[in-house]
Amino acid sequence: ERNPFWYHSGQTTQQSNTDVTAEDLNIELLDIQDAGGKARARLRTSRTTKWYSENEQFEEFELTQINVEEQTVVVFSERYDKPFTLRKR
Repeated sequence: ERNPFWYHSGQTTQQSNTDVTAEDLNIELLDIQDAGGKARARLRTSRTTKWYSENEQFEEFELTQINVEEQTVVVFSERYDKPFTLRKR
């Protein structure tokens, strides 16, 4: 039973980094294109949909790798301090 006078009684514990999945990031890989030998990925976040190149930073992410053949990208999340692989749906 929660004590109504204790501040932390109603607080929930935050998920650990190991439980976080790519779906939790609120980011989606929409498309990948090879523009003159340079791969670009179109990503949708909660704020915007835009084309990005490798090593480009945006919001709380950095696009670190684009794999045209497998239709995947790797984004590094500053919030969770780890990389996540996104696959085109």
